[in-house]
Amino acid sequence: MSSERRYTIIENVIYLVLWILVFTVPVFSVSARTEGQDSAFNWDEVFLTWSAILPYLLLFLVHNFLVSKLFFRKKRWLYFLIVAVLLAVHPGISIATKGGVSFQLMHPMPADAEMPEVEFWTDDPPFEEEIDPDWYDPGPPPWEAAGRMDPVDIMALAKFALAVMMLALNLIIKWSFKARVIEEKVSLMQEEMLRGQLQQLRHQINPHFFMNTLNNIHALVDIDPEKAKNTIIELSKLMRYVLYDSKDGLISLENEKSFLEKYLSIMSIRYSDKVRITAGFDVDGKEGHLPSMLLVTFIENAFKHGITYRKESVLDTSLRMEGGRILFSCYNTKNDTANDQHGGVGLANVRRRLDIFYKDDYVLDVDEDELSYRIGLSLPSEPALKMDRKN
Repeated sequence: MSSERRYTIIENVIYLVLWILVFTVPVFSVSARTEGQDSAFNWDEVFLTWSAILPYLLLFLVHNFLVSKLFFRKKRWLYFLIVAVLLAVHPGISIATKGGVSFQLMHPMPADAEMPEVEFWTDDPPFEEEIDPDWYDPGPPPWEAAGRMDPVDIMALAKFALAVMMLALNLIIKWSFKARVIEEKVSLMQEEMLRGQLQQLRHQINPHFFMNTLNNIHALVDIDPEKAKNTIIELSKLMRYVLYDSKDGLISLENEKSFLEKYLSIMSIRYSDKVRITAGFDVDGKEGHLPSMLLVTFIENAFKHGITYRKESVLDTSLRMEGGRILFSCYNTKNDTANDQHGGVGLANVRRRLDIFYKDDYVLDVDEDELSYRIGLSLPSEPALKMDRKN
């Protein structure tokens, strides 16, 4: 079920429950007044109250339709015009028709109430002086004399205000649900865009990665064919990681450790004893995930800019979990022809992926001088963005 359909059902259920409550309140009110008394339940009063509520229900249904068909379709001037006309002429609500209900109906006489006795004079009235109709002025009604509005006008104004608040509440509810639907659609679009960006970044990594590993295997073919065969098997395992296990999602810490160990093993076969490669990976049994093909980029960069046959070189990497965060470091000496390790597609790729997966919740420290280059990376155990987790 789509989010839009789900929110529409929730919204309609809310309206249904509210209107059921509105129509049951008069029943409970009359029942509470007649409970424990000899008088019967007064359905006439209930029906009279329902007849006063019915215009609001009809107005609500029309307005609910107008919001969907006009307000949310950028025809708001037409929406406001129709609503203004409805409020101006709707019987029982508008001020122009004084609410459509007389003031007496607001205080209906109970059906079983007795009419008061009226005394009629059978003789001449007690006043002998005749009243001249030309000068007789009964004066203004009591409410006008007291500077108040006509009770009918007050009731019409109150009902009009109630109708306006009802329509405003209806608009707010529909707008809030509409905003949630739009927010979810935008979120899905952003996620799809991020997937596309990550896929593109992954495609940038893989060719460079395989080029390095294949070059190392090529160097072994003539020197040690048997070792070259075993290295090809190890490379196939790495290819499975890259193509199937990693995708553009996340990888567990233990699988990442296994991948880095295999990669270092393949990359180190072509170097002599002058190259010292050490790795301290202490994540066995630790729970955590990180973006695939993230850490290997730093190690690739270290091999490219730090390892040389002409002098002693050092590559030292570590991976551990501490205080609920994943800590990775990579140190390498620089060779004579090393360029700035900040440049290139690799590190720019890493920074972009870190921004996507972790936003501001990561620390990437770079310490560089003429002889060495060090990377320090701190990540939470789980990234903020979680996509297709395979491990």
